Amino acid sequence: MDALVTADLTTGPDGERLTYDERSAEILKRYPPEDPVHRTWMKAAPILKEAVKRTEERLAKAQPK
Repeated sequence: MDALVTADLTTGPDGERLTYDERSAEILKRYPPEDPVHRTWMKAAPILKEAVKRTEERLAKAQPK
C-alpha cells in the first residue's frame, strides 16, 4: 500500500516526477479550500506523507552500496 501511495503522490497530473511536498502543493492549489478534496487532503496528508517516507526508507535500504 505504501508503494502505491508513493507512486501516486510523487507523480504529477501530466506524469512528471514530483516530490511529495510538490504534489501536495499542486493538489491544494488545484482544489479550493471549500472543496471536499481539499478538506480531505488536509486531514489525510500527514498519514500519506508517512507512507511516502516509509517507501523512501525501504528504497534507500535496498540500494547497493
